[in-house]
Amino acid sequence: MKYKAMICDDEPLEREVLSMIVDKTGLPIEVICDAKNGNDAINKAKEFQPDIIFMDVKMPGIDGITAAKEIITFLPNVKLIIITAYDEFEYLKEALKLGVIEYLLKPVTPEEVETVARKVIEIFENERLNEKREEETRKIIQDMSKIIKTGILAAKILGCFFEEEVSDIEMKYLGIQSLPNSVLIIVPEIETQSKKIIHNKYAVYHTIEKITRKHSDIFVLALGEKIVIGFNGSKYDRYELAIKLKEEVETKTGIITTIGISDIGEFNNLKKLFEETDEMVKLGKFFLGEGNIIKKEDIEVLLKSRSLSLRTKRKQEEMIKFLELGDNGKALQLLKEVVGEILTTTKNNLLECQINLIEIMMRIVKTISEVGMLTGEEGRVFQFCFSHLQKLMRTQNYRGITLWATSFLEEISDLFAVARSNENNIIERVVKYINENFEKEIRLKELSQAIYLNPEYFSRLFKKEVGCTFAEYLTRTRIEAAKNYLVNPSLTISEIAKKVGYRDANYFSKVFKKVVGISPTEFRELNSFKVPKSL
Repeated sequence: MKYKAMICDDEPLEREVLSMIVDKTGLPIEVICDAKNGNDAINKAKEFQPDIIFMDVKMPGIDGITAAKEIITFLPNVKLIIITAYDEFEYLKEALKLGVIEYLLKPVTPEEVETVARKVIEIFENERLNEKREEETRKIIQDMSKIIKTGILAAKILGCFFEEEVSDIEMKYLGIQSLPNSVLIIVPEIETQSKKIIHNKYAVYHTIEKITRKHSDIFVLALGEKIVIGFNGSKYDRYELAIKLKEEVETKTGIITTIGISDIGEFNNLKKLFEETDEMVKLGKFFLGEGNIIKKEDIEVLLKSRSLSLRTKRKQEEMIKFLELGDNGKALQLLKEVVGEILTTTKNNLLECQINLIEIMMRIVKTISEVGMLTGEEGRVFQFCFSHLQKLMRTQNYRGITLWATSFLEEISDLFAVARSNENNIIERVVKYINENFEKEIRLKELSQAIYLNPEYFSRLFKKEVGCTFAEYLTRTRIEAAKNYLVNPSLTISEIAKKVGYRDANYFSKVFKKVVGISPTEFRELNSFKVPKSL
């Protein structure tokens, strides 16, 4: 490493001689600039940021001492060497106040310059060594602090730590101001079959640890599949902390997380808070799926509203299947069973029964709308929902509810009938589009979006109507077209591949051989005498 030096003297010859002397020492010091007066020295110091300054005291305008005072305000670590022709005590006192390394009298000798240069380098090396040791010490303390805090949190949620012991550790080693009275449980949603499962878990933990590292009173613990964060819920906003951690983890690692937020309790009650939050996360994932931030109040509301729907979900799904098949009788029977279950569960409370039936009605409509079966019928669907909502709220007894259920199923079966008719037309249009545009890049997702159908539902529907999958039909169409092109000897395999929708000729050849049983070249040789059909 070379150190940058600046020479400041009002005499050009003095600057030149001193620069030569510094250069001839052979030490790792490079004179990068010089200055002719104090003002020039200040400006050059700002521009070049030297490590060492040889400063003459007596100069016109701003003198060397005044310039040095200004320079150390923005270069506090610069090493100053004062050079003067005057051995004056007052100058020496001012120079010492500035932390000047050496005070040289003119004319300086090469030996003196080399001696002071070596002294400066030694100071720099010692400073660097001290900085390195301090950094290592800080890291050791930080690592020890992390280990101690992890141990505290682990022991506490397992119920085997006392506050007096923590208080002693807190004061002596960690310097934290508060102990945890809340927890977050973070569950990274990583596939168990993933080859990078350990790497991904570490990536999530490392991201969280990096975010919380500067907060001495946030505790982080990796516990099996979970990462537990202990903190003072009165000091940190629990929900904001959860959002920040979730966003950072998902941005930095691409891994979705589910986070449970505990209540604010007491440090001595951390075990109970952890257990409650752990159970809450499991329930939240079961009801809501992965990737949510879950609070206790959310689960309380969820359990209350979902207790009935869990028991009737299977029958609702069966209802939809029977409606799809046009079997209204079985669908009505299932709905009557559901109504009976609702009345039993709600203890014949008419309002609660009506509310639950509204939920079922909207769920059925939402389900068939999500797959795209009712695209183009939005106005009719709205009118259907509004009309049956009014009718249901006017019912006053079991018989009225049963009549409403019958009417509801009759009308929704009509919607399914319209949907089935639309589906046949849609598949015909898709097949025609493939036949006429097989050379283009055709993707199932974009195509299903264009016809307003859920991709999974579209796949099932296509296979049902055509007898093979969408991908199989597209491949078959392209290969049949390729066969016809291959009879034409003027076209290369690469040209034919592009004409039937394959950018990569090698990939086209692999697909062709898989479907036909022989390579395109072999097929061409066997069929070279045939006349191609017009395409």
